[in-house]
Amino acid sequence: MLKNRLTLVIILAFVLSVCLLALLPRVMSVGKATERYYAHTTEKAETELNKALQLIENGQGMQGILKLVEITQEFPDFADAYFHLGLASLQTGQYEKSVQRFLKAKDLSKNEDYSPFMETVFEGLEQGYTQLNLKKELVLLWQDWYQKLPERHPLKEKILDKMAN
Repeated sequence: MLKNRLTLVIILAFVLSVCLLALLPRVMSVGKATERYYAHTTEKAETELNKALQLIENGQGMQGILKLVEITQEFPDFADAYFHLGLASLQTGQYEKSVQRFLKAKDLSKNEDYSPFMETVFEGLEQGYTQLNLKKELVLLWQDWYQKLPERHPLKEKILDKMAN
């Protein structure tokens, strides 16, 4: 009886192994399909972003902004759309909205450290905080930005000067 159970367990283990090996290529192809989906999604989001920016550039600012809002709804993890909404909010004097949108872009950005994109996000946040007279948040922003900049970056000296004033 023990021998029969042992044989049955070995057979079941073998069948299970064969099934898992048969599924392995499908699991790997799902990973590649997911990569292709995200690449396509990013490409589509960038295409839509370019349409929105074209509207703004052609003097159809409100339609462009509405398009940007649609993009954030369809692609909620697309930092660039929040960034451009932040710029639009700054330009129209909606400083609270600009800060919210720049913070969202900062949080979504995959650039944890210094990059020209993050530099512009920080500058937008700085303008929004300054206009809203949020000095504590502004100092925290400068400290955060200072830490993200590479050693001996020219902005570090400017940030130290700002924090001193």
